[in-house]
Amino acid sequence: MPASAAAGKPSTATSKKQRKAPAKKELKPDFSWAEAQLKKKGLPPAFMQLLKSSYDKKSFERVLTLNLLGFMSPPSHMKLVTDEAVVKSREFILRNDEAFLAAEERYAVPREVISGLLWIETRHGSLTGSFHVPSVYLHLLQAHRPRNRERLLKIALERDAEKKFTRKQLSERIRERSKRRSDWAMEQLVALNDIRARKMKDLARLKGSFAGAFGLPQFIPSSYQVWSATSRAQAAPNLFDVGDAILSVANYLHVHGWKTADESTHIEALMRYNQSRDYAESILEIARRMRADEPATARGPASSAKE
Repeated sequence: MPASAAAGKPSTATSKKQRKAPAKKELKPDFSWAEAQLKKKGLPPAFMQLLKSSYDKKSFERVLTLNLLGFMSPPSHMKLVTDEAVVKSREFILRNDEAFLAAEERYAVPREVISGLLWIETRHGSLTGSFHVPSVYLHLLQAHRPRNRERLLKIALERDAEKKFTRKQLSERIRERSKRRSDWAMEQLVALNDIRARKMKDLARLKGSFAGAFGLPQFIPSSYQVWSATSRAQAAPNLFDVGDAILSVANYLHVHGWKTADESTHIEALMRYNQSRDYAESILEIARRMRADEPATARGPASSAKE
């Protein structure tokens, strides 16, 4: 065969290499579907336009996998109870003595507990999260759609290398969690619209965790509506402000039953903040060590629980 002819006709081996591999089935967002659900809920066009213009599609798969498959490897908050945590929590109290005094006088929640909680949540504000908060809830609103549950199940099966779960168990957990998260996301989107209408936050630029919580204390929108607090008259609480964050945590724990003299209320109040007992115990341990004034020398940075 002439060289010119050979050059014009790829070999079988070459043509096989050039064939496109089957497209990987990925989790993909559908804003139009989410928008239709918001319209059914009666949310205003101005709010939906804001959501559409700021929607971060790229974080869709990450948000869904972190929220829906977290049960496969639950976090250990107690790992964050280090010498550094105690040192930094003491220093945080010293730097913000007036704010802690105001919180204790108003809500009767100890400063050591508040500081310990803010360490566990965001390392006192150094890790508040980089996810666009409204987009997180738009993502989660779509979690229960059959095609997304199907893809999440495939991801879960791939991750479960040690076969800790059966296919049926994973399917049932994903179905239950996705339904609960989807319903919850709608509640938080309604709260975000209220926050927008009251001009309390710039939602287009609001960043937080993969779970949609924001600020130093990581409040979700509905918690911000009800329990955020500030000492500034006529001002909306700013959870990225240290003073407001301290007051808001104290208010939340006070309302949910914290009584310093009654130890039986401590775990319960903290578990209203986060349902993990490990979370509650880790905060109380940091507070206990601060009060005991145990020697504590920072031994390097604590591991991060934020994404």
